[in-house]
Amino acid sequence: MSDSHLPDGREPGPQSRRLENGGSRVSGVVLPTMTILFIACFIGIPLAVVSVTDAQAVIYATLGVLAVAFVAGMWLVARRFRSPAAAGLFEVLAEPIEVWRGENVEADLAILDVDELGDGIEVGVVCVERYDRPVTSRTEEGPTTERATEEAIAYERWLPAWRTEEPQTFRFPIPLDAPYSHEGDCLSFAWRVSARERGAGAGGETSEDPIWVLP
Repeated sequence: MSDSHLPDGREPGPQSRRLENGGSRVSGVVLPTMTILFIACFIGIPLAVVSVTDAQAVIYATLGVLAVAFVAGMWLVARRFRSPAAAGLFEVLAEPIEVWRGENVEADLAILDVDELGDGIEVGVVCVERYDRPVTSRTEEGPTTERATEEAIAYERWLPAWRTEEPQTFRFPIPLDAPYSHEGDCLSFAWRVSARERGAGAGGETSEDPIWVLP
């Protein structure tokens, strides 16, 4: 299960920090890779080209090709590594990871080992509501009240997947009246696309990719 319900670039709110769900491990891979690609595309290779020719047309063409290669490479790196749980029986990725209410989000499913599946897989889009409630406990000094964070499913929709290693894509509309993504002091709404084993219960394997739903 993903340790964060926030897409890359979204800072976790107070509830996420209390639940220790904030911060993405992806940045530890993407940022160094981006740095290496940047140095190679815009420093190392251009210097090598300049050292062998002074033709501006060649230099500009090289920079243009390297810019396209850098953007394409970073897109592939971010898509490959943004889901930390990508080494199980299956993997699901969302596209796009930021969507407005009323628009569609796609869930791309890859089943890596069909033979190990039990009753199959279902793919869905889920919104989890996290909220605070007061909890009173008694101590020697008297009763004290603290906040406890709980969660409930605010919205979910699931579809069955085929038992095949061929890539599958599922499209889910985000309802206009559904909650939008929010990180507050006492209330939050976290969206994700998810894949799970059918009939496996809480201990079954899952794959999740967080999305951010705009109002």
